[in-house]
Amino acid sequence: MEAASRMTLCGICKQKRVCCSAVVWCTECHNGLCAECQNNHDVVMTNHSTITVEGYLNLPPFIKSLPLVCKEHNKKLEKYCFDHNTPFCFLCNEKYHGCCAAAVVDLDTMIPNIKSSPAIENMGIKLKEILGILQKLRLDRSENLLKLEENRIKIKNKIELVRKNINEEIDNYMQDVDLALEKTKTEIDQLLGNIVKRENQMLELSEGITEIKSNATNLQIFLGTKQLEKTLDSADNFVHSVINSNSLDTISIQSDTELSLTSLIFDLNKYLTVSTNRQPTIKEFMPPNLKQVQAPILKDTKVTLNHQFNIKRESKNLAISGLCVMNNNDIVFADSNSDRLIIHDKNGSFKFEFYTEQENSFDITQLDDVTVAVTSGDDEIYIVDLSDKKVSKTLQTKDTCYGVQYSNGAMIFTVKEKGIRKISMSDFKSKYIYKNNISWGSYITTFGGNVCFTNRELHTVTLVDSAQNIIWSFSDKNVLQQPYGVTSDIHGNIYVAGYRSNNVVKISHDGKSGVEVINHGSNIDCHLRAISYVEQRKSLLVTSEEGTVFVYDIK
Repeated sequence: MEAASRMTLCGICKQKRVCCSAVVWCTECHNGLCAECQNNHDVVMTNHSTITVEGYLNLPPFIKSLPLVCKEHNKKLEKYCFDHNTPFCFLCNEKYHGCCAAAVVDLDTMIPNIKSSPAIENMGIKLKEILGILQKLRLDRSENLLKLEENRIKIKNKIELVRKNINEEIDNYMQDVDLALEKTKTEIDQLLGNIVKRENQMLELSEGITEIKSNATNLQIFLGTKQLEKTLDSADNFVHSVINSNSLDTISIQSDTELSLTSLIFDLNKYLTVSTNRQPTIKEFMPPNLKQVQAPILKDTKVTLNHQFNIKRESKNLAISGLCVMNNNDIVFADSNSDRLIIHDKNGSFKFEFYTEQENSFDITQLDDVTVAVTSGDDEIYIVDLSDKKVSKTLQTKDTCYGVQYSNGAMIFTVKEKGIRKISMSDFKSKYIYKNNISWGSYITTFGGNVCFTNRELHTVTLVDSAQNIIWSFSDKNVLQQPYGVTSDIHGNIYVAGYRSNNVVKISHDGKSGVEVINHGSNIDCHLRAISYVEQRKSLLVTSEEGTVFVYDIK
């Protein structure tokens, strides 16, 4: 019966209404092939690869169910957008990803060596680690249930000693004991249920890792690892939430009972009370080497200066406070000493400039091919059409706004002393997505739904999630002082320009370490301020406030 349920028919024979068992599975045609059809197939489709039917059937269900063609256009998936965390075909590019050029990569360049990449190996290790933690958590809660039962028995035995004389009154307190136990037991049972569910999920995924490496296609592995990342992040967050909350407190039932018959007769309510007591656990569940799963990252970042150029000046001194790289690789600079926007091409040649006729400018972000948004450093944001060289719309923020980043159809910007706000570009409705006291001149970047911002007064760089939870906060004055501009690569590494330390620091995705990758020393004519990572060119643009632009290659 099991063999019959796992039998795969030849797709070509099936179209001819002939029932024939497949012996191989074509990973390109997504069809089973019998021996005869395989011979014909291999002659015509020389660039297709096949695996055994058994190997295909052993793939985890989530791998086999991954869509390998665009659902909307039924076209081959050719690119991957890290902003939207989704693959797409060439028809989706202009429709949905016109403003995502810096976060879009060709799948053909990403997947060829993915089987030998450490990504899937790391996920297998992470699966085993999380599975081990879940098993420890399950055992801990089970032991606490046994201890609770022991507590209950001890307390009830004490009560039974006086039950003969005050049986009716004691029954009331016996119910209290049972209710207290039931309440606590329900809490632990619910947690145990969630732990066992996660444990089974990790066990299932762990068992499928080997089959993925052996039988999944490169594209399946790449897309599968992305789905695994989400599953593992969810499991990781669950584990941390259990450990960091009071869920693992050793719960016991206590009774402030003076088992004195005379006292109980006079005042039962005073001496027979039932309560639960939580004692924080002293057990260590997290192994020291447990880290968040990320795409493979080179530990040593090699930064090489490709070229540098000076921004076109006017009579006033420059104070470059923001920059953004357009889809055509033009670079737009915001000069906070004036209302001027200055545009150079990718090689540094000056193209044009114009005055927005607004009071000031601070930071800048691209909205589409010809439109940018500029924060004023006051209570306005300007929408600027570069093709018409004019301000097409002015948004009143009512609060002082600084760093700005466009992401998923919305502008996200820092607000002095209040936090971080988001304005939808479809209806211009605004809301706070993070509330806290943020200093003057804070910059911002986004990655994977999280927001990272700088605080020049506290010398900190902080990453928060969509639920306003602080994921990490980095601070090391020996490495970074007065952080200003901030940007991120597709792996979640953060690059920050230190204004006072006059350097660029790379912060790891977990926020635990920061490494200086660029240092301009004590050059009094150079204070690094604005920064942008360009994924397509694997380059890092760093601009000094005085108007010198440094273009670095990142390896």
